Amino acid sequence: MDITTLFIALALAMDSFSVAIANGLANKTFKTTKALKISAFFGFFQAIMPIIGWYAGAYILDLISSFDHWVAFFLLTFIGSKMIYESIKNGPDKLANSLSIKGLLIL
Repeated sequence: MDITTLFIALALAMDSFSVAIANGLANKTFKTTKALKISAFFGFFQAIMPIIGWYAGAYILDLISSFDHWVAFFLLTFIGSKMIYESIKNGPDKLANSLSIKGLLIL
């Protein structure tokens, strides 16, 4: 096994574990069906997303390699600006149902 693959696997496992812990602490009741539903979603997406990212990155590499630094700049600027805007705007945070299909897809 390549060391890079090992580090990616560890990072994905830690990410999935931390989200599962936070989601479990947010819910007052424990049901086995909820736990299986969450673990199935996390397992599927943690396995398939790196593969999709690898193929998508290999496909668009030639298309954007001459201006990739600008793409990164604008994406990071947009994300940072959106985070700053959302932290400043008024209004209480809404609690979302994280066990809905939409909530699990966002996680």
